[in-house]
Amino acid sequence: MTGELRLLTLNIHGEPNGRDERTLSVLTDFFCRETPTVAALQEVCQSADAPPVASPEQGYALAEPGVLLRRDLFVLRLVHRLAERGERYFWSYLPIKLGYGRYDEGVAILSREPIVETSTLTVSRTSDYLNFKTRRLLGARIGTAWYYSVHFGWLRDPEEPFAEQWSRTLSGLKRHKGGPILLMGDFNAPAELRGGGYDLVSESGYGDVWCLASGEGATVEGSIDGWDGNGGGLRIDQIRPSYVPRSGTARRVFDGANEPTVSDHYGVYATLKGEL
Repeated sequence: MTGELRLLTLNIHGEPNGRDERTLSVLTDFFCRETPTVAALQEVCQSADAPPVASPEQGYALAEPGVLLRRDLFVLRLVHRLAERGERYFWSYLPIKLGYGRYDEGVAILSREPIVETSTLTVSRTSDYLNFKTRRLLGARIGTAWYYSVHFGWLRDPEEPFAEQWSRTLSGLKRHKGGPILLMGDFNAPAELRGGGYDLVSESGYGDVWCLASGEGATVEGSIDGWDGNGGGLRIDQIRPSYVPRSGTARRVFDGANEPTVSDHYGVYATLKGEL
């Protein structure tokens, strides 16, 4: 890719019910207005008992054999809404675990350019679909770069510590040679905490697009699922390229000021100029 690279990450905290219609509407308007080049979404859901999609969708890239798409899958509906507005996106989806006993919960990638190939990584100790601590990453090669939608575990979880998951991530990413890698998503690693997961990522050579930003950066505020008792702001949703970005902008989105809130997370939107 050349010129301007526009990147979005957002944990949509999705549930396939009537409330996600508002999320669909807000995201559709955002995509049509800002036209992100690549977007990474987390906690993307479909009902585990919804009817399956009859045939593969145009522009869809299979994450791995056996992935079943269902009719109420959020990203599928988003792609359809965008197509109705004249915006075509290529996309992929990886279900990771059963959420609340009712939903296939996973991660997704959308791209304005074709997805050349996909890759998946299991970074948790467990790969049990019924275990809510299972963590897997979805990658898509777009041009010469790899983009991953990520959702890691917590730093001090004795069963699934972030440090182990990051180590497995680095080992798995060695399969990609040559082009840049961009990790986009919910790291569950507060940028405000020194000596934690955020610093582990930085020490591994991954930059942070937030170095191009000004203003407030926290992406969760107060107590949310997984951060019970949190009393302040935490910047856990991040875009981390395998280099230090030099030119561009970054801002918080879907925070009630720039766009309506759609989740218990805010998003991050960055524009990188001439990076790839």
